[in-house]
Amino acid sequence: MSDRAKASAALGADGVEPIREGLCDSLWRATRQLHAEAERTGFVNDILRQRASLPRYVVFLRNLLPVYEALEHALQTQGIAAESISRPQVFRAPALRSDLAALHGSDWERGLPLLPAGVAYAQSIVACSQRNVGIGLAGHAYTRYLGDLNGGQILARLLAKGLGVPESGLSFYAFPGPMEPRALTASYRAQLDAFGAGLGDISGIVEEAKASFTHSIALSLAVAAV
Repeated sequence: MSDRAKASAALGADGVEPIREGLCDSLWRATRQLHAEAERTGFVNDILRQRASLPRYVVFLRNLLPVYEALEHALQTQGIAAESISRPQVFRAPALRSDLAALHGSDWERGLPLLPAGVAYAQSIVACSQRNVGIGLAGHAYTRYLGDLNGGQILARLLAKGLGVPESGLSFYAFPGPMEPRALTASYRAQLDAFGAGLGDISGIVEEAKASFTHSIALSLAVAAV
């Protein structure tokens, strides 16, 4: 193919370079069915239908903690690719520890079970961080942090109303700092999109986002069965 033909193929029919879909929009399209399944499944569905119990909710938080610890450790230590999508303001592990202490007491680490589904989820993030210089971590960051910033706000209201969870036990859904949640959401989406724009192939990120939703569903089912 001639250079002219290559240039023409890279442009649209009207000679204008097409706009490439952002990483977050690509991930939304690829995972929307899994996202819908996650909302209809297990303990998350119980929260949304206001039929959850506080003891199960605390177990849910206990099993999310190693997931966030693995993700945040990887984002802080796995090199340039991970650093590009690291945003300490969205990190959730400290907030989870605070909520566990508020809702269960200081013995939460010994008194609450770590379920196999939670351990498997955390292990999947560790394995992801070791592949392809951690690029796939963007899929887990998208699934977890943008979910917390969006749907998490709804969950906080439902937990406060349905379970009577006090504000001291809802730190997981609070994002103190210079940006309100909506602005922080837009800013972090832009950060992920900028990361994706520098990549030629995002298939690995898509697969990790799907894996993250799959593990989330498995954990939700496991907590509902406790």
